[in-house]
Amino acid sequence: MRNFLFLLLILNICLTATQIKQDSLFENIFSIIEQSKKNENCESYNELFNIISNSLILKDTTSTLGAFSRLSYQFYNNEDYSIAKDAYSIISSYHEKQNNIKAANDAYFYLGCIYNELSDFKNALKYHIKSKNISKSFTQHQYVVASYKEIALTYFLMEDYSNARIMLGKAVCLSDSIGYSGMNGAIFNMYGNIFDKEGKFDESIKFYNKALVEYQRTEFASNIAGVYNNIGTVYENMGQLEKAAEYYLNSVEIKEELNQKYSASITYQNLSNVFERIEDFEKAELYADKSLQIAEELNLRITISNSLDTKGRLKFKLGKYEKALEMFDSSLAIKKETQLIESIALTNIMKAKVYRFLGENQKALELLKLAEQNLVNYGSKLNLANCYHELSDLYIKTEEFANALEYSKMAYGISDEIGANLLKSKTAMNLNLLFKKEGNYKKSLEFLEVSQAINDSLFNKETIRSITKSEMQYNFEKEKSLSAKEYNKEKEILIAEIDHQKELRNFFVISFLIAAILMAVLINMFLARRKAYKTLVRKSAELLKKDECKDSEESDVKNKYNNSKLDKEYLRELQSEIHRLVLEDKIYLDPDLTIKSLSEKINTNSTYLSQTINSFYGKNFNTFINEFRIKEAQKLILDDIHESMSIEGIAVSVGFNNRTSFSAAFKNYTGVTPSFYIKSRSEVISN
Repeated sequence: MRNFLFLLLILNICLTATQIKQDSLFENIFSIIEQSKKNENCESYNELFNIISNSLILKDTTSTLGAFSRLSYQFYNNEDYSIAKDAYSIISSYHEKQNNIKAANDAYFYLGCIYNELSDFKNALKYHIKSKNISKSFTQHQYVVASYKEIALTYFLMEDYSNARIMLGKAVCLSDSIGYSGMNGAIFNMYGNIFDKEGKFDESIKFYNKALVEYQRTEFASNIAGVYNNIGTVYENMGQLEKAAEYYLNSVEIKEELNQKYSASITYQNLSNVFERIEDFEKAELYADKSLQIAEELNLRITISNSLDTKGRLKFKLGKYEKALEMFDSSLAIKKETQLIESIALTNIMKAKVYRFLGENQKALELLKLAEQNLVNYGSKLNLANCYHELSDLYIKTEEFANALEYSKMAYGISDEIGANLLKSKTAMNLNLLFKKEGNYKKSLEFLEVSQAINDSLFNKETIRSITKSEMQYNFEKEKSLSAKEYNKEKEILIAEIDHQKELRNFFVISFLIAAILMAVLINMFLARRKAYKTLVRKSAELLKKDECKDSEESDVKNKYNNSKLDKEYLRELQSEIHRLVLEDKIYLDPDLTIKSLSEKINTNSTYLSQTINSFYGKNFNTFINEFRIKEAQKLILDDIHESMSIEGIAVSVGFNNRTSFSAAFKNYTGVTPSFYIKSRSEVISN
């Protein structure tokens, strides 16, 4: 019934427009209404449609324009920017023809706002400057303040923070001189944005909270949601992910209630970033897809490119390097259209990281140097520090340790200055490694302790933390760069080295020979330990080859089940079927394999299956299956296949559900960790 009435309304407007088709204004208005009838918000426009319809019948230009102006604002407020742009263009053109510039000024102002949302910054500046000049000529000071604020926003979106600050300063001076506080919330919010980009997070939070107070006083829900999103971004930059998620969720809840798709797409993107950082890649991709879907629907080019960046990072972390490069290239194509230098630099940094993992170090270096050049001139401190850290990682890989140390120091200095704790922890670990290579164990220990202290404060001993406020709850457990055991061991070694160096300084003259002997002993112990581990790896590989070569011989039934009621012949039949499924079908590659599912597959029960495995192999079910999985993982590592796979990828491919259980089983079976086994691969193959 509702659709029928709406069609009658459109038909009525159509007939009326036909009667007055000589009037181009009415024809243009009808064209806009016809576009909007396909919009899902059309019901909220029905009252204004009726007013416009009656005005068209009466040929009442004043009433028609008044209702159409309100309808245009509703298009803008509902984020129907494409239709809103056309609507305000009709209004401004009509008033220009009537030489009524003052009446056209309102349309100019909103056209500037709309072009900002559509990332057409050239047109945004054009209309906002035009609106500001007209408002000045009519001494409409409040409108001038609003125009200054919007011009500042345009410069900010163009990453021109210097001009943005100048425009905000003019807005503040003028509003103070006329005693106008209506724009305070927006001005405070803009200052928060700039301080965030400059890495001054405490100042940023302070101004955002000021903006929040102003907006809560006026109960402007849309602006409150925007500030929540901005505060979440600052907390994310500071590494306080739980607080970031809390503010993002508050923001997106309001935006969904208001049906503000454009704004919601940005916050979905931010939520995706949080879940990515806690390595919940499934939820990260879910939110990235939500953001991308809305952005493509509304043709939001910058949001599309940001979503592609996120999906590229996720593909990279899952070991899908070529797919990651494809995503980053698509993002760069969009960003180059808008000429956002800082955003282009960030995508190049991510792309360089992929090339580093692929071993294409020269390509990685070229991209990082280009990003460094752009970020020094146009970027925020946080992004510049990230670039320095990536350069340090690359130089460590290429064993250019002097360059690596230089960039690590710069990255650490900036991250410490702006309070970017996650980045500070990573750079501290690089400095720990580099100073240790120099033999400066005191400095090495100092940075190791800095990193550990930050990790303990951020990731709080593997507890489960609440990131979402409703049904979304998950484990906030971040793998640290050093486990507690490894950290303590490393710390003990470094402290021992420091003490040893003190002894050398104190007794150098009379104890030189003794000190030299002690140093030789320490070196021999270190080399002996490494040799022992490598021997363990080599023997493990040799055993693997023997297992592949020899025929699997069936063992005699052990005495453990001599008193069993089962016939030994039946046990041998079960063993033969197990033997076939494991060696031929490789059933152990199924991550969902259980003793129950396997017993069902061979038409027996769990008890008989367990007894058979114990009798013939002397192991329980889990140990039996995991040993085959570990052997399969060893084969992947010894082949060239592993070079395109992460440890997580290897774990999943051989039947484990996660890296933790894989690493524990691998070390239990081989005596070394998967990462050490991979590093020792070349020596194993050469032998």
